[in-house]
Amino acid sequence: TIWVGTPNGVFRLKNRQVTRGAIPETIFVKCISQDSRGHIWIGTLGGIYVLDGNGKVLEHYTDQNGLTNQFIYGILQDGQGNMWCSHNKGLSIYRMSSGKFRHYDHTDGVQSNEFNTGAYFKAADGELFFGGINGLNAFAPEEIKDNPTKPEVIITSIKLFDVPLRTDTAHWNIRTLTLPHEQNSLSFEFAALEYTNADKNQYAYMMEGVDEQWINSGRRFARYAALPPGRYVFKVKASNNDGVWQDKPTEIVINIIPPVWQRLWFRVLSAFFAIGSLAAFITWVQRQKHKRQIRTLELQQKIQLERERISRDLHDAVGTQLSLVSNNIEWVTHPLKDLSETEKTEKLQFANTTARDIIATLRETIWALNKEIITYEGFSDKLKGFIQKQLMLYPHIQLNYTEQLGDGIELGPSEALNLFRICQEVIANSLKYAQASMLDIQLKNEQGKYQVIIVDNGIGFDPESVDTELQNGLENIRYRAGDIDARLKLDSVPGKGTRVAIFKK
Repeated sequence: TIWVGTPNGVFRLKNRQVTRGAIPETIFVKCISQDSRGHIWIGTLGGIYVLDGNGKVLEHYTDQNGLTNQFIYGILQDGQGNMWCSHNKGLSIYRMSSGKFRHYDHTDGVQSNEFNTGAYFKAADGELFFGGINGLNAFAPEEIKDNPTKPEVIITSIKLFDVPLRTDTAHWNIRTLTLPHEQNSLSFEFAALEYTNADKNQYAYMMEGVDEQWINSGRRFARYAALPPGRYVFKVKASNNDGVWQDKPTEIVINIIPPVWQRLWFRVLSAFFAIGSLAAFITWVQRQKHKRQIRTLELQQKIQLERERISRDLHDAVGTQLSLVSNNIEWVTHPLKDLSETEKTEKLQFANTTARDIIATLRETIWALNKEIITYEGFSDKLKGFIQKQLMLYPHIQLNYTEQLGDGIELGPSEALNLFRICQEVIANSLKYAQASMLDIQLKNEQGKYQVIIVDNGIGFDPESVDTELQNGLENIRYRAGDIDARLKLDSVPGKGTRVAIFKK
């Protein structure tokens, strides 16, 4: 079998038949060699292809899986069965026993990193020759030995926040380091004490408690920032120029002392304090719950009392009005004496008006009873609705209605109804009897307490000399004001109008 390399791949000639090898057609073949197993090693511009006797690709080595350069010039097998190849970054050997490559460059004595096409030869005594741009390298492969020296690593510098650690002990002699929690950013510099070819020394380090595996590094530096309190072990090891690693890494034990609040005794005290606080909080919550239950019961009792009071008031007022309606209808249907049609009409109209008043009274009472709390704004809306209906009968009267309600004023049902009745009585008297042309109403919020002021520009009156009906009306509104713990102030002068103010005490 003859193998032929070309700029367009490799071909096999066997039994006068030519077949193409299973490598890409565009690959430029630079050299061909056969190993002791009968495998064909083909050097190309795209690495090394290893084929079996039938042309099937077994391996393809590139700079991604072992080679340092894939521009291959020559391939030779030495007496131990290892494969040597030249390229643009020196020489490489593939050891059959380990299945790994080892590389040599100009720092190892190679004539140059760059070799030439066709410049390779194996002598009868096993000596290998490789030619390059600066001459020829000739060597007996069995005499090429790896450096057996295992290097020792020392730590040359320790820094805290990138500032050298101040200590009486040389940094390479430090084996234990104890630091407070705020000094927790460390960096280390280290060096291998092996100088055969120091540029090819390799390093690996790890911090137990932080890293799960070794970190390989060509640099002689490692940094760890913001280490939490705890115990750590920094380890570093090195290999020599031939990849021989030291057996036992160099170590430094690092203790970051936790702050007071992270120490065991503080946590125990905190736990006791938390348990005590929780118990106190639970007790406080239970007491507050009990107080809320008591307040709820008191509020319910208060509401019930207010509803009973409203019911009694409703019974007295509506009962009287219903008696009037009943009496007037009785006069019409069963007169004690003959009534004229005019008298019958008057009595029926009176009954009708009284019935409408009863309906209005019931609606106002239901408005109060249906709510546990009535806001100042809700009260104002109800009062405006009443005034608008009344002014339909007195279109000539000008109304000025001012609101400064603010927040936080809430009225109970009884208080809201009594305040509404007071305003209702005063406004009705102004519209019916004061002969006023202007009605001014102001609702204010003075430090969380309501003020209702009603002013008209009517004929006024002398509070000291009023008729019985008006006197009864005044007594009624004074009684209602006292019932809701409010102060009522009345100012009226004949010919100058009337001003009524209701203040919450």
